[in-house]
Amino acid sequence: MKIGLLTVYFADFGSYYQAAALQKYLISLGHTCELINDDRRAVRSPRLALGKIGTAVLPQAVLRQIAARVDMYRAFLTLKKDVDELCVSPSALRIGPLSGQYDCIVVGSDELWSATNKNTRFIPENFGIGLSCPVISYATSGITLHNPPQKMMRKIAQGLRTFRAISVRDRITAEWVGEILQKDIDVVLDPTLLNPFFVGKKIQAEPYILVYGEHFSDNQIRAMRAFAAEKNLPLCGVVWKHAWCDRDLQLSCAADLQNNFRSCAYAFSSTFHGTIFSIVNHAPFTSFTTQLRGKKVACLLEQLGLQSRLFDDESGEINQAPIDYDAVDDCLEQQRIRSRQYLENALNMVRNEV
Repeated sequence: MKIGLLTVYFADFGSYYQAAALQKYLISLGHTCELINDDRRAVRSPRLALGKIGTAVLPQAVLRQIAARVDMYRAFLTLKKDVDELCVSPSALRIGPLSGQYDCIVVGSDELWSATNKNTRFIPENFGIGLSCPVISYATSGITLHNPPQKMMRKIAQGLRTFRAISVRDRITAEWVGEILQKDIDVVLDPTLLNPFFVGKKIQAEPYILVYGEHFSDNQIRAMRAFAAEKNLPLCGVVWKHAWCDRDLQLSCAADLQNNFRSCAYAFSSTFHGTIFSIVNHAPFTSFTTQLRGKKVACLLEQLGLQSRLFDDESGEINQAPIDYDAVDDCLEQQRIRSRQYLENALNMVRNEV
């Protein structure tokens, strides 16, 4: 089948890796798959619009100066070559007319259903509205959907009822989608756990502690600095710059980030995918909750039986116990089997319709 993958893929490392992982997996099943061009998000987001326009028209020297000061723009530029290698549809500000060329659209992972989140916003097509081909979801999240207006909620419910099959990536999204549809909803693995194509052989640990994330509290920063002093290791920030880190690691491409997780002596992360990158690279790690990402990080660790790796703000202590990665890998493999089964069954159901 020809599949259109509707997801975010160019804004940051997590979105890039989850999109690439799912696209590669769908292709491995024998389908053709292209990412549906995400330019429509730039129309709704002044930040993304300025970034895309600026990249096209500004001199390289100016772009480098902006990147040196703006963390997310630096990540955008670093990822550009990797993103350009993905199979992406022609630019389309309206997906409805484009959808007729696909046998199926997969509404993919990430927070596409967090419609009240200012970074995500309500995009009707993410809920299947206006699409003319069969639609399924894979590992979609609406974990930060909070107090949506009644009119928006009616549209969300209307759209979700048109899906041929639905799966989500966390229990919180499963609960509110299940309440709308009056049925149990499959919880599946994020694509970066389903298909960690980017993981290589474990390499010799280097003497530094990786810091990946933002919005750390003062208490969390104190704990990280105390841990680093105890171990006599530098704190090295990556992607986000922090004045309290000892130095920043420079990235030239997406693979560099995975090498950092693979080689660090320990990893600290406040993000969902940063936690995943720690796990799949078998790094000793601690994850932190923040107002923006706390729920999804906590749900992920709960899903994998790794709740003990979540920082305890009350005690302020870093968990130094070794991680039983054999047990973690066994848990992941069991969930991969269920996740693959869901996706293949959903696609076979659509194939029988077309």
